Amino acid sequence: MRSGLGDEPAEQGAARRGGNVVRGLSMHMTEWSLQKLLEKQWASTGLILSSERLLLVAREVMTDWGVNDAATRWNLPSVDFLLLDERGHLVALELKLRIRSRRECVLALCQVTHMANRLAETLNGDRLNDAYRRHLTSVGVHSGASLEEAHAAFFGRRSSIAVRADGFRRVVAATHISDRWEDEVAAFTGPDLDTVKARLASAFAVDSRSNRPMRRFRDEVIAPLQVAPRVETLVIGCPTASSSSTRGREFAPTLRYGTLLTRRGLSVGDAATHR
Repeated sequence: MRSGLGDEPAEQGAARRGGNVVRGLSMHMTEWSLQKLLEKQWASTGLILSSERLLLVAREVMTDWGVNDAATRWNLPSVDFLLLDERGHLVALELKLRIRSRRECVLALCQVTHMANRLAETLNGDRLNDAYRRHLTSVGVHSGASLEEAHAAFFGRRSSIAVRADGFRRVVAATHISDRWEDEVAAFTGPDLDTVKARLASAFAVDSRSNRPMRRFRDEVIAPLQVAPRVETLVIGCPTASSSSTRGREFAPTLRYGTLLTRRGLSVGDAATHR
């Protein structure tokens, strides 16, 4: 297998054709072990979001650009994965095992929006490159290349591109997402920020400890937002049949995954985008 810093392993060819198979999933897997499994795969092949390829930059990046690590510190909220697209836009990805209820939909949306906005506000090149170097160390890759150089190699560009602070993208990924998801995304991204916050306050106990992501969103996310207007959705699983529809599709269990993945959306290799 090749290094993953621009060379294309055998698995990547399949990923480009829409497979992006996640091997080794288990019905007993925790969210943390799923993160580690995805990190290993995405570090090698990149993530395929619909037909778009993304470079993995780091995992568990906190709001001060430190890395959430049980051996050092974990005192700030963090985003599960940080990726980079070909145009130089950063992508915040929030991973959940399952999103089953309205509340869990809203929590995921609050988390990914809060993290993307905070990271956009504090982005600088040194912090980003440091997070990338930590990621390389964690996956056992020894390279002196900067993120800009790795980006050029990964996407086959002749020259490097500047990372952009504007238009920070948001992605929520899970093995199962509630049928309420699309409606909740529309209600979260359609109105202005004050309307969204008022809706949260009327529907949930925002100050409850279990709703901490909602409270962070309410208190720390202010207009104008530093994120792209869309939320993109990734469901971990293999479709039983291809279809252009984003509704009514079912997904067979991924290899050794014990539950049926049913979604009004799309699987790894596909993505639904909501405005």
